[in-house]
Amino acid sequence: MSKALTNVEIDTIIDKAFEKASEAGRNWMSKYGDRDACGFAWVNVKPGTSRIARRIKARGLGRTDSYYGGVTVWMPGRAPVQAMGAHEAAALAFEKVLTEAGFTANMMSRMD
Repeated sequence: MSKALTNVEIDTIIDKAFEKASEAGRNWMSKYGDRDACGFAWVNVKPGTSRIARRIKARGLGRTDSYYGGVTVWMPGRAPVQAMGAHEAAALAFEKVLTEAGFTANMMSRMD
């Protein structure tokens, strides 16, 4: 990253990531419906001491992950469905926004 970002700029990135995640989850649902395996997805942001990870926690949008390290944003699409594909699509969109902004983020998922 070439310049230090302000909290407002970081918040804008976070807000965009949630917006894109919700959009991706809705698009997945409109295409496939709630007929996928039951599961969850999340995004892990590392290191947990990075500016974006600390802002995510400060805003109450994520938590420290004692297993994987970093900060985890659980089900960023906030979709009230069980379809694992919808959650994965949302988490991938969230991850993409953060990585394009120069941060380290990884989507993870598991079947329920």
